[in-house]
This record gives sequence, structure tokens and C-alpha cells, in this order.
Amino acid sequence: MNGGRWFCHDGQQVPLTRKAQFTGDGQNRSRMTTGTAAKVEFGQPDALRNCKMQVNGRVLYACEFYLSIWSTLFRRHFASTDGGKSTLLLNKSYSAVLEFLQCIYPTQKQVDGNNLKVLLQTASDFESEGVLIKCMDYLRRGSALSPIERLELADRYRLEPLLTELIVHFSTQRSLNIESTHYLNVSDHTKVRLLEGLYRKGGIGDSKRHTKMTLAGHEKTTLKRFELKSDLNFTALRTQGSRVFYINPYYVAAWSQLAFDTVVSMTTVESLSVAVTDDEAEAFLLAVYPPMEPCTHRNASLRLRAACAWRSPGLLCLTVGYVLNESANLNTGEKLLMLDGCQLHNVMPTCLLEMTDAQGLIDLVTRPVYEAFSSQAKACILDRLVALLKQARNAVL
Repeated sequence: MNGGRWFCHDGQQVPLTRKAQFTGDGQNRSRMTTGTAAKVEFGQPDALRNCKMQVNGRVLYACEFYLSIWSTLFRRHFASTDGGKSTLLLNKSYSAVLEFLQCIYPTQKQVDGNNLKVLLQTASDFESEGVLIKCMDYLRRGSALSPIERLELADRYRLEPLLTELIVHFSTQRSLNIESTHYLNVSDHTKVRLLEGLYRKGGIGDSKRHTKMTLAGHEKTTLKRFELKSDLNFTALRTQGSRVFYINPYYVAAWSQLAFDTVVSMTTVESLSVAVTDDEAEAFLLAVYPPMEPCTHRNASLRLRAACAWRSPGLLCLTVGYVLNESANLNTGEKLLMLDGCQLHNVMPTCLLEMTDAQGLIDLVTRPVYEAFSSQAKACILDRLVALLKQARNAVL
């Protein structure tokens, strides 16, 4: 056992860092979060990143297909060139471009209060809907900004459906301060929508219908991009079930060692056969292509299997992070079964830290589901049980 500090898959180690949180009763509760899957040296070219970008006298390297998938601006630029390699000059700060790359590549640097506004502006300039969606998700779930501050940003960067949700919020809460600086910075169009929501019942209903239509439309079109061959997705991906998805091989190779080993050895990649199931292929593509379908308690198990089948440290890191830290609808036994099914036994000590009562583990050991665990998983569970029993005995003494 490694104390939960690393998890290994396919010979690659991914760090897990522990953040201590203190509850009101003084008990120290540990919460584990995943680190980045792997550090990408954007200052150096490699087999996939051969597009040279000059930013404020410094050089960064990325894959033109990767950039094109995340950015409409880059897509238009590369589509208009004659295919010759040339240095791409960007009129942006070096730190902003680097932040953008770290956000979209498998490193998947998280949006937070420190980089939110930089990413919003950069994503807007680069016309990157995927990064704007990441920022919108942070504003919805993790931001400490007030509703009126979020409204200002949602209006400035056209973040629907967040803008509609905030208009509904102000329509029902009646907490809008029209004298605030943030309100004065809002566009006239949004001010009209706000006032209609406040004084006309129809405005609220229209906003709610707009939100539902936006989400429903997104859900229906998510898989369609892989059904037909296109300028970006030009390679036929064939699974074990003989299903065909059209993908960009260089984008997929950036996420998958399984694909990378094949792609870098071929001059042209018209077809790519991989030893994964149809479900694993679908889960992988939905997870890594923007707007990156979020991990939930319903898809976490399949996504773990997909990450392992594709040998994708980036996706594995993201999914393990969700299972350990964000899956409120999964109990410890369910999490352990998922990890055990993918042979991620080095993560199990971390997962078991959420069990602070020996009786809870005793109940797990005596349930029929315990027999479904592998011997390695049982060893992890019993190690944690022994540690908890020792703590209880020392507390009595």
C-alpha cells in the first residue's frame, strides 16, 4: 500500500494530494483530491504538438487539430492556410495562452477564482465554447461571486443558459440592486430581460422554457458529431463491436496511450481499430471532446472502465477525482466496487479514509456484496478496519 498518495495505471503514477478540513466540532476530516494527470511541456514540441505559437517573444507548442477542436478561431485559421507549417503569432499575454492550453489539454487545470476572468476573456477571444462552458459551470457551482457579479460576467460573455437562470433568480428573489456598478455594466438587452422578468409573469415562463430548450438541444446533438466524416473528424474508429465513430486521431491520441501508440507510427490514419467496447468508446469520446460531458454517479463506473481500456491517465484522473470527492450519491461500498473492478487498488486506501467508524466497515464486511471484492480490495478494507479498531481502543485507554 502507498498510503493513498499515488494511483498507478499502465505504468504511470498520478499524484493524490490530501486537503485537511476541520469541522465545527474540532474533528479533522481528510478529503482527497486528484492532481493533474501529467505535466505537459508546452515549451517543447513532441510527436503531436508541432504547431509553433509565438506569444510575447516566447514560444509554445500545441497540436493544430487539438486547437481547432476547442476553438472556432483556430479552426478558421488552419482551414484557410495552405497546409504549410508557419509560426502562429498571438496577440495575447503568455500567461493567458498558457492558462488556456492547460485548461483544454488532458492536464485539465480547473477553473477557479484566480483564473476565471483570464479564461473567460481568452475563451471569448479564441471563440472557445468548450472553455466558456467550463467557466459557466464554475460560476454555477463553485464561485464565491455574488449573483449580480455573475450576471455581469454572464452578460458580457453571453453565457447562456446561466444568464437565463440568473434572470429567473432575480425575478423570484426581488434582490436586484439597479444602482450597483455591476448592474450598470450590464447590456441594455439584458436589462430589458431583467425588468420583464420582474414585472411580467410571462418573462419568467419564457426564461424557464428557454433554459429547458437549450439543455434539451445540447443533449440531442452531443453524439451526432461522431456519426459523419468531417474536416476535423476524418478517421474511422472501429470498436470490438464493429461500431464506427469518426474521430480526429491526433486529438484522441493526446488523451489515450492506446491510440497514441498506433497514430504516431502511421503516416496517414484513415482507420483506427481499438480493443474497446462500443460503450467504452462512446463514454470516452463524450468525456474528452468538448463540451466534455460531466461525470455523474450514473456514468462514473463506465467512465472508469473506459479510461482504463483507453489507457487514458487524464480521464482516469478526472473520474477518480469525481468518485473520491464529488459523488454524493455513491456510498463507500459502491465506490470501492468501481475501483476494484478497474484494479485501481492503490486508490482504495484514499477512498476508505471517508470511513471513520469501525462499525460501518464491519457492516460492509458482513454484507453479501463483500464477496464480490477481489482479495486485494478485501485486504485494503481489512487494513482500514484494523486501523479504526486500534483508534477506538486507544481512545478508550
